[in-house]
Formats: sequence, C-alpha cells, structure tokens
Amino acid sequence: MKEVFNLNFKYKTMYTRSHLLFLTSYAIWVSFALLRYTYIGKMFSFSHYRTEVSLIVLFLLALKFGDDGVYHIRNFIGLAITFYIGIIEYFVQDRTVAIFILCVFILSSGNVAFDDILKTALLIDVCIFVVTVTLSIKGIIPNNVWDVGIRERYDLGFTYCTFSSHLMLFITMIYCCIRKRISFSETMVLGFLNIWLFSYTDTRLDLFIVLPYLLYFYIWTIFSNTVNDHWFNRVLFEYGGIILASISILAQAMYNPNINLYVMFNNLLSNRLELGNNAISEYGFHLFGQQIKWVGQGSLKKNPLLTYNYVDCSFLKYTLNYGIIFSIMLGIVLIYIGRRAIEKKNQALCVSLLFLYVFAMVDAELCVLAFHPFLLTAGELLNPPVGGKNEKESEGHSFR
Repeated sequence: MKEVFNLNFKYKTMYTRSHLLFLTSYAIWVSFALLRYTYIGKMFSFSHYRTEVSLIVLFLLALKFGDDGVYHIRNFIGLAITFYIGIIEYFVQDRTVAIFILCVFILSSGNVAFDDILKTALLIDVCIFVVTVTLSIKGIIPNNVWDVGIRERYDLGFTYCTFSSHLMLFITMIYCCIRKRISFSETMVLGFLNIWLFSYTDTRLDLFIVLPYLLYFYIWTIFSNTVNDHWFNRVLFEYGGIILASISILAQAMYNPNINLYVMFNNLLSNRLELGNNAISEYGFHLFGQQIKWVGQGSLKKNPLLTYNYVDCSFLKYTLNYGIIFSIMLGIVLIYIGRRAIEKKNQALCVSLLFLYVFAMVDAELCVLAFHPFLLTAGELLNPPVGGKNEKESEGHSFR
C-alpha cells in the first residue's frame, strides 16, 4: 500500500545566507499574520505588535537584498512598483500594509526555490491549524457559533467562521504542490478532512472548490505527470486569472434583479452579485483607488447598527479599493505565474493557480500571504536570479 502523506522532508546541510534570511522573514510574517486571525492572537494582543513585526520582516528582507548583490534595472523597477503599492495603501488608509509586504516578499523571492517556500508554509499552516482547532474544541480558547438559529457555524478558534476552512483549502493545495502528484489514499484523506471541517464551519463554497480540485488533480496525475504547452493549457492556466477576473467583475456590474438567471446565481452565491453591484454603483472605479470602509459580518457582530457592504470577490474588491492600475499590474502577475508554471511543466501548480482564481471570484483573500504563497512565484518577474555573488551558491538549491 502506498505511503500516505510522504513529503520527503530532507534538508541540505548547506544553504545560502540569502535563503535563510528570506525563509526566516517569511516564517515570522506568516506565523504572525495567521495567529492574528485566531483567538490565540487576540489573547496575546498580537495586533499591537504589527508595526514592530513589519519592521523586523522588512529589515531582514533589506539585508537579503543587499546580500544578493544583484542590482539590475528590473530590480529597481520592482522596488518602484512595490513602493507605489505602499503609497496606494497609505492613500486609501489601509494600515495593514499587507499588499505592500506581499510585494516586498515577491521582490525578494526570485532566487529562492519555491519548494522551500511551500514546505515552510505547510509546516506553519498545519501547526497553527492543529493547535488553534484543538484548543477551541477543548474549550481553552473561544469556539463561537455564528448565525445562531439560521445557519449555525463554528469558528473553531479563528476570528471569522470561514478562516479555518480557507486555511484547510490552502493546506490541501500546498501539500499537492509539494508532492507534485497525489494518490487515491491521499485524495480520500484530504477530502475527508475538508468534509469534517465543513461539518463545523458550513463553508460551502470552500468545499465546492476543494473537492473538484482533488478530483481533477487526482484524475490528471493518473494519466500524466506533466503539462504541455498547448493552446488550451495556455488559455486555462496562463490567462485563466484575467478571464475569471473579467467574468466575475462583469457579472456583478451587469447584475439585474429582474432577470431570473441572475437571481438564481445571486442566491446560490449568498447575495454576492447584488452586493458587488451595489458597491460598483456606490463607489465606482478609479485609477488609483479610494478609501472604503468595508463592513463585514465581523464588524456587524460588534455593531449591529452598521450596514453590511462587504464584497467577497477579490478581483472586484481590489479594483474598487486599490484602483484600476493596481488591477492591471495584478493581471500581469497572474499571466506571468501561469506562464512560468506551464514552462516548468508543473501540473500541480497549474491546477492550484486555476482553483485559486476560482476561489478569488467568491472570496477576498487572493493577495493574503498568510493563507497561501502562490503569488510568490512571480518573484523572477521583478527580480530574476541572474548575476550577483550568490548565483552559483544558489544554483539547484532546494530543501529536499
């Protein structure tokens, strides 16, 4: 019988200081960001230390940039784009600087083996997930019930009832990307874990994404272990992000409550189409974004007098919030990482990116580094691993 969950964690004894700086800063940021989504983070007031942790991470990544010794025009263009994003976040008064930090990590990841990043992410995600869920079930931290009397949903120690389900979805994807293929036993176990979690959180859309993902990836790995540079694959994986982004934004912009088909899809998507249409009508699209006070379910729990206006589509929310120019740059990144996944014949990454875009159509966590590392594959776009004193040391590097 095939061994289940064989990740083959064997580490090289030699690795560059540059890699160590990146992986250390990445581990610090993801751990901190994820714990802020839990009641463990609330217990220790993690939000009060956001500035300090951000500065530590940025300092480590600045050291890495100097240590790499690579100073091409593209590196400085990447820096300019990164600071542009930071200015936009400041302009729209988003004090989390999450998109700026993501861009800094993308800029710094060009010469770091993606498998190393995946394994670091998986280790942190699994540890935090297991500890948080266990503590909540044992009653040590809160396990609140949402939508009492309507649709009871447990948050399992996370500050929102969908976060544990989101995390399990991405744990599944990250694991598959590390393994590169998946056995029947692994498919069944991962499917069962997601269904078990659904029994607590009742997050239907995550389940409707992860089960087809597992089935699609399992069937594909039965017949093939690669992806060809075929026109259909390029449309699906290289341009899938901007195609799905366009479809989701247009569907919300053109929503009409007098058309039965629209109403049916709106009900199926928990009123997402109508909410997106309302947001477009109220705020409109701007080149450089705008300040919007989003009111989600968490805000309503604190103040029931507020009016819910949250947009659950990443593509629309980022366009409204950060502007058309930001969305164009995001689209370029999505095309690039899809193209690179095809060029590397990485079928697991191709499938994961495609289902990530499907997830982004119905949730606003596309650019949340705490949940997944997939956008970091854009590192070579802004910071190609050529030249510099660490290039020879880094060649072929991977913790495997």
